[in-house]
Amino acid sequence: MKQKTYFLLVIIVVLIIGIPVSMDAQVDQVVTPVEHITEQERFSIEKPRIGMTVYQTDHLSGLYTYTKDGWEAVPTTNKQLKEVLACSQITTVETVFDLNTIHDVCGTDVTTAIVLGYYTKGDGGGGIFVYNPSLDNPDVDGEGDGGLVFDGWKRSVIDRGVNVKWFGARGDGFGSVGDVVNGVTLTEAIIVSENTVAFQRVVDVVGSGRVASLNDPSNDIPGSDSNVIEDASPLEVTYGVFIPSGDYSLGEQALFREDFGIGGVKGFTYYSDGNATLTFTNTGNTYGFFNNTNGLFFTFRNITFRGVDASTNLMLSASAGVAQDYYFDRCTFRGQFNRIFTIRGAENGANTNSEWGFNKCTFTSHNALILDIKDSDQFLNYWFDQTKFWMTGNARVLKADDGGHFKFVNCDWSGFEPYEDTYLFELNGNGGGGISDFRITNGRFEMKSAHAKVLKSEWINGNIEINADFGSQAFQDFFKDNPNEINHFDIRMRETSGLNVSFKNSVLMGTHTYRYSQGSFRGTARAKYENCFFPQRLSLDGFIKIPDDLSNKAGISLISIEDAVLQGNSNTTAVVDGTFSQIPVTSVDYFPIYSNRGLKKKYFKIGNPARGGNPIGTQNIALNFPEDAESVITNVRWFLPEDRLTSTRNVRFEITDRFGAQLKDVNNDNIFVQGVMRDGYNKSQQTYINVKDLPEGKIILRSVSGFGISLPNQTAPEFICLIEYY
Repeated sequence: MKQKTYFLLVIIVVLIIGIPVSMDAQVDQVVTPVEHITEQERFSIEKPRIGMTVYQTDHLSGLYTYTKDGWEAVPTTNKQLKEVLACSQITTVETVFDLNTIHDVCGTDVTTAIVLGYYTKGDGGGGIFVYNPSLDNPDVDGEGDGGLVFDGWKRSVIDRGVNVKWFGARGDGFGSVGDVVNGVTLTEAIIVSENTVAFQRVVDVVGSGRVASLNDPSNDIPGSDSNVIEDASPLEVTYGVFIPSGDYSLGEQALFREDFGIGGVKGFTYYSDGNATLTFTNTGNTYGFFNNTNGLFFTFRNITFRGVDASTNLMLSASAGVAQDYYFDRCTFRGQFNRIFTIRGAENGANTNSEWGFNKCTFTSHNALILDIKDSDQFLNYWFDQTKFWMTGNARVLKADDGGHFKFVNCDWSGFEPYEDTYLFELNGNGGGGISDFRITNGRFEMKSAHAKVLKSEWINGNIEINADFGSQAFQDFFKDNPNEINHFDIRMRETSGLNVSFKNSVLMGTHTYRYSQGSFRGTARAKYENCFFPQRLSLDGFIKIPDDLSNKAGISLISIEDAVLQGNSNTTAVVDGTFSQIPVTSVDYFPIYSNRGLKKKYFKIGNPARGGNPIGTQNIALNFPEDAESVITNVRWFLPEDRLTSTRNVRFEITDRFGAQLKDVNNDNIFVQGVMRDGYNKSQQTYINVKDLPEGKIILRSVSGFGISLPNQTAPEFICLIEYY
């Protein structure tokens, strides 16, 4: 006891008066374990005690003791240092680059290391590593991969995602520019290069199956043969690529390389915690993701993709008939791009047999083309659900040089304001035959300039179906003054076309153009409008445009409009009680199928849901025939079905030509109905009118006042005028 007391007193005296002692004495009497700190942390210690000893982990690593003259290095032998550091089975180092120094100091006694960072402590690239001598072979390729294995030290994985920061990816944009790391001053180019390599290494280890054995904690047995990483089947990827929050600057082919996975690999998932941005700096004919027929089943979740240049291309997917399934969930695409998704046929077979799905994604990119599809004789499915297209400039959604199934459900196109005539969708060609179906369901469009176009089609066969609201354009000044000068749809009807076009329950603005090739009446193409609302219109005249540039004189296909509602504006109709009059018009068939045999019927069906109002007011409704079709009108019937009126009404409706001249029946009487109309009213007038003798091929249904009849009294909720012709 006395000896111990004396020893403590000597130590206290030494500390108080600063009497130097031999280094051997200091080494022998250091209290372990010694704290491991960096050089910066050592110099940041406030009021260090004389005699304090620490182990510096970086730069000139080793023992340092604080004396009356400041910090001094303590010379030690490896044996002494090992004893002072109390090397046990677990130790802590600053970065992954310190792993290869552990055994230089402690031998192989240390089998587990806690690494605090990749480049610096706390940068997200650290983790727990277990040493396995079977992986410590510098002469064997692949024993070190820059993220999971360093000089025999294997990372212990506790989840099913491989973190890109484990491989040295920096998520601070260019915030590290100017920092010195391992003697290198970081530049933007260095950061892009290091991040690109880091992402590529992650894809390599995930795609090769090298992480297959890492998720089982029982395999973290030091020195165990079961801990050896073996390549799994390249067709079964079961681990995801995890991208923590941050902004990662990347270069060409960072996400997937052109030469990766020869022979096929499937099941890649890239995901983040919701705040990861991938900024692509590649330009020209390069891509951030290049899948050359080798990757299948890709999933991207909660990731923002950003382009930095008008020539930046994001993804290229080339296929030779293999279904390259892609799915994007809650992803955002912003910045500048040239093309976002480029889909091509591979060199050994032009067949982009692809499946692409988008759920709750957002596109806000400038001038970009989202889907550019070429080189295919077979397309499959492209689904967009609850996706927002809020792009700027002359941005486009789709340019397809062949067929395909394109479905847009509950999507929104807001703020579309191109400065040149730009179609959101271009459907070119139709080599896919029956694989041609384009549908928009519950869509909304905000067309903010006269250059904003919707769809241009050259399809030969298939379906185009639109259920969307274009009504916001009604509030644009450029549209109010020129409703017939703004064209939204341009659709080609070919001679052998079997194309079916349908607009249902839509709010339609502008005009729709149908281009017919000569002799196209022989085809079965048709267009139909059902239950559509037309703001800013008192008449449907001019809504359908048939250019004469194709010299179509042989006849055209059927275009019909049923149950339409027209609403004029202050420039086109009188204001009644502060509201615009609404005029429902049913089955105004603009262009009938022409045939040289067989009876055809066309009809006006006029109705107003508000009893007491004129069904057509002062409007004249036109029924158009092809001028050169040589159709002959043989009968005009006027009738009102049973149980349509609760009282009688006085009416006068007339059939005239384009300029108001009344048409005659076979008895040379005017074709009209006048007088009291009751339920079950039925009148038939036989006639013989050659359509080619009608100016512009039009007959007009007019509501006429006079004869003791005032227009407001001409009420019939459902009144039908049936035209029969050959």
